[in-house]
Amino acid sequence: MTSYTKKSYLTQLRVLFLVMVILAMISSEFMPHSVDAATEEYASYKKLKLGMTATNVAKSLYGKSYRNYIKKEHGVTTLKQKAVLREIEDDYVLYAFAFYPYEVTDDHWFKQRMHLIFKTKQNGHTLYLAEKEYIPKTPSKKRLLPGKKIKPGMTIADVDRILSGKGLGVLTLHHTEYYSTIGEAYAEGTVVYREKQATLLYSYRNPTGDELMIVTFKYDFDQKRYIAQK
Repeated sequence: MTSYTKKSYLTQLRVLFLVMVILAMISSEFMPHSVDAATEEYASYKKLKLGMTATNVAKSLYGKSYRNYIKKEHGVTTLKQKAVLREIEDDYVLYAFAFYPYEVTDDHWFKQRMHLIFKTKQNGHTLYLAEKEYIPKTPSKKRLLPGKKIKPGMTIADVDRILSGKGLGVLTLHHTEYYSTIGEAYAEGTVVYREKQATLLYSYRNPTGDELMIVTFKYDFDQKRYIAQK
């Protein structure tokens, strides 16, 4: 199997995404619980579809005033707000943006709950939404039933049956990406056109409640359902 070295920006983003999840879990220990999935920001996130242009994302987020939130630079139309990260290369352009800070006074990108990554096609001049991620402010933590264990291959319904309560509650993270037509750049100059991927994370506790754990689900597009990973 051929392996590639990812561009440095992707490595940075993955590391900071993981940091963000850990921060979300720790901070939620000291916050009153709320159902973030019903909030306006999560509703806005769900409306954003991979493959949207930057202009269409602005329309979705800002409505009729969207023109006030876009600009033209480096040969592409992008969001006007400050980019977290930019890659301006000869054969592609990439922008990353962050939204919804935990604290209004702290806008550091990995302390914000929604991340959007836009990239042009190779030698293209239109930015498309290639990745999106949302991390609720207060994810819920169900408790594992005594004698039960989450195993790879389980579906969400399977996991639900061995956790306390009904349903998995508020997710810890949702991440999805789609490079099959855009292309993902690697350090060697290789471009890989991977199929769509979607990941869900939920946090839960052991039966005694003193250990916090995470279960990762990846969407199986053949089975059309999320499957628990190792």
